[in-house]
Amino acid sequence: MTKSSASPGLGDESVTFTGAAYAGWDPVIVDIWRVDNLLLAAAALGDVAYYGGSEGRLLGIAELMDARAH
Repeated sequence: MTKSSASPGLGDESVTFTGAAYAGWDPVIVDIWRVDNLLLAAAALGDVAYYGGSEGRLLGIAELMDARAH
C-alpha cells in the first residue's frame, strides 16, 4: 500500500493508504486517524474502493466517525 501525500484532515493525526496490501490482493483505501487515545479506521475494499466517487463517500463516513469521537 502507498501512503497518500494529502492528509484526510481527521482527528489529531490522520493518514490515507491506497493500493493492494499484498501482490494479487484487491486494492483498498484505508483512512487511519487518532482522537486522543482512540485509534479509528475506515476502509473500502476491492471494487468498492475504486468505484466512482468511493474516496469521497469513504471520507464522508470517516468524518461522521470523527465527529462522534469528539
